[in-house]
Amino acid sequence: MIEVKNNSGQVLFKIENNTLTNNQGQELLFLDDGTVKNAGGRTLLTINGKDAISIMDDKPIISCVDGNIINLSGQVIGKVEGATTQEEMTFGAGGYILLA
Repeated sequence: MIEVKNNSGQVLFKIENNTLTNNQGQELLFLDDGTVKNAGGRTLLTINGKDAISIMDDKPIISCVDGNIINLSGQVIGKVEGATTQEEMTFGAGGYILLA
């Protein structure tokens, strides 16, 4: 299981089977072939390597490098732990910026 944490180490979200859930188990976001969708199926972000790309202006809004969630100012604002692929890490970072 993948965990998305803030800088205090608090688990904010979990990812399992390409689904991001909150601590109550509510399914919030889904990873579907390089796109991040909400529960209604609407595409919110696309994933391009380490970057989560906004569908509004086609620009990165957050990155994940070596498990570190990095905002546009270059600050580490959280962590993704347990991911085995870059896509999973970036999905976690995208969930963090959309929901936290």
